[in-house]
Formats: sequence, C-alpha cells, structure tokens
Amino acid sequence: MAASSTIKSKKSHGNQGNSRPRSAAESAQVDGWEPVNDVAVVGRISSVGEVVTLPSGSQVISVRVVVPRSDGRSDVFDCSAWTAALRRKVASWRIGDVISIEGHMRRRFWRAGTIPSSRWDVEIAVASRILKSNPT
Repeated sequence: MAASSTIKSKKSHGNQGNSRPRSAAESAQVDGWEPVNDVAVVGRISSVGEVVTLPSGSQVISVRVVVPRSDGRSDVFDCSAWTAALRRKVASWRIGDVISIEGHMRRRFWRAGTIPSSRWDVEIAVASRILKSNPT
C-alpha cells in the first residue's frame, strides 16, 4: 500500500490552501531517498506452467524457482513472464534447469468467485538459463 500525505501548493497567486495527495514517488524525492523494487533470483526450476490467457486478454506464464539457503532450507519464488519474448524463453525451461531472473516484486489480485485473493510474485524483466537439467 502506497503511503500518501498532503502538501500545500507553494504558489502565491491564488492557490493558497489548495492541497493534493503526494504520491509515494514524490514523497521519496522530498524526503531524499529513492524507492527500489529490484529482485535477483538464481535457482532451480521446480515447476513450469503453461501460457494462460487472462480475461483482460493478457498472456502470462509462471514458473516456480527454488533457491537453497546455507542452513539447508529453501526459499521458493513464483515468477511470471508477461512479454512474448520472455514467455517463449520461460516456456523452453524444464524442471531442474538452473536459471537467473531479474525483475520486480508484484502483488497480484483476483477474485475466485466472490472471494478476493492475492499473491506476491516476481515479474520477470531479464531471464537466462545458466545450466540445463540432466534428462533422466
């Protein structure tokens, strides 16, 4: 959820008292910091979905990437490709491939009947296969 605050116009010719919500990006500029939403994931593919056409007409393919931790546990990331070029690339990946993804965290919202749902995923901006899995 983006934070919002109100600032007053600094124009002195008749706009005094006017205010508007300040966007998160404007707040960051005023407060002297830069927002960053960059994610890099290097791991092994554990599942590859099929291209899905959404009600809006947009197409997407999702993969699940497992990244082992040093403590023996793993983190699992759902990642989605939206552009045609990235969808083709991701569709060529197989379970067990080691891949590198750069992208941005996104929260997706939808309704399952009357129940609102959401999930976080990595929207893929750059992707490459580092190592093909050994076919068994």
